Amino acid sequence: MVRQSLKNIDVMIKQKGLHIAEIVGFWRTTAIVLLLFALNFTLDIKAADFSGQFYTCSEAYPIKIGSAEDLASLSEQFNELDPGISLYVELTDDIDASEVSDFVPFGYRVSEMFAGVDLYFDGKGHTIKNLTIQMPETAMTVFAGFISVLNDGVVKDVKFENCTVNALYNGYDQVIMGAGIAVGVVIGGKVENVEVSGQVNISAFMNAMGVGGALGSVYPFGHTDTYVNNITSDVEVNVYRFDAYNQVSEIDNGLLFSDYCIVGGAIGSIDVSSISLDTPVTTVKNVKTLKNTKLSVPTSGLKNTIGGVVGLIFKNEKLASLNIENLSNYADVILPSSEGVGGVVGAMSSVKEDVNFTVKGFYNAGRISGKKFVGGLAGASLYTNIYNGINIGNVSGGDASSENVGGLAGYYRLLDCTDISGISMSCCTNCGVVSNENKSSQSTGALLGEYNQFTDDDNVPHYP
Repeated sequence: MVRQSLKNIDVMIKQKGLHIAEIVGFWRTTAIVLLLFALNFTLDIKAADFSGQFYTCSEAYPIKIGSAEDLASLSEQFNELDPGISLYVELTDDIDASEVSDFVPFGYRVSEMFAGVDLYFDGKGHTIKNLTIQMPETAMTVFAGFISVLNDGVVKDVKFENCTVNALYNGYDQVIMGAGIAVGVVIGGKVENVEVSGQVNISAFMNAMGVGGALGSVYPFGHTDTYVNNITSDVEVNVYRFDAYNQVSEIDNGLLFSDYCIVGGAIGSIDVSSISLDTPVTTVKNVKTLKNTKLSVPTSGLKNTIGGVVGLIFKNEKLASLNIENLSNYADVILPSSEGVGGVVGAMSSVKEDVNFTVKGFYNAGRISGKKFVGGLAGASLYTNIYNGINIGNVSGGDASSENVGGLAGYYRLLDCTDISGISMSCCTNCGVVSNENKSSQSTGALLGEYNQFTDDDNVPHYP
């Protein structure tokens, strides 16, 4: 009888255009809405807790990240751990980080001890976009990037799109050791198949030792090999002047750094100055800057070194192994008041005793302009063999007092004339036009601005 009564009610509801299931659904929805009101209109969705995975993750079982919230939470939690923990991370999806306002770089805490992190980050071909990395103003020594300092591990197969690094300081004692979108400083490990676009904005009173679009500095001194391969950068790099009134001033507003300003479109500096007992190998190859890359620096005199791909290549240890191959620049580098400006590298130098150090496969297609030590491939090159280089971009001395302007290199120095020992530039071609605003210059050439195999230290670029 009860069943028949319910059936009759259901028939009556159907006749009015409603089904009993719809009524039940209606009341269920109403109950959920009322519950939300009771919870002050919000659901408390907590960020993921990764503490249980830090000590168990591995290459086979990485921590998987698919959202901006989880990425920011992972970095924050990882930075609270004691140094020495290896982290394995894998992206499962593209990430839009435009709503993340407080991203902390991986390894930020230990970077101030220059310890670095062992991070294995596999992007799986995914993109991280609209991420802003805002460095704290309290940092004394700055390593700015998605990863502050990479000690060992891998960063691979990831694209950083429209990302920004801000390290803007108003104190007298900050030193920029490395700033780049992907990694601030690489002291070991592998960075491979990485693309970056966006901005890197830096200001400081002291040194800017390596500022690049993708990597700030490659500075190997650990016990593992360092391998950088297939890097593409399309970044606006801005180094601002810090003046005596604690203000960040216009880019071209006079003397800035007490020491060095080293900037590259893709990599700020490659510095192999020391070796460990293991004599690790450092390899940097297949690095490219695209045409929208823009480099802006203060007019800070003799100690600028600005390159379309790399600001400085410096090998100051004979026993160290450094391989440089296939660096290409497609961007204009127009800095008519700066010294040490090169289409591929601002300056490069090796120790006098190392006659075998050779860089291979330099290519420049951008317009290059500077004040002194200006070249289509290198602004200045000391004791370094160059093999297979091509410049097709126009090169100019942009100042009425410009000197040392060359289609391949503005300044090229061998050893003393008593022992040139085979240092050479071979299979290199310039197809660009070379000009100089200083019409009386004696150091402007289609290939080399100045060729010096004598001990003339007064006119040698004083780089680190």
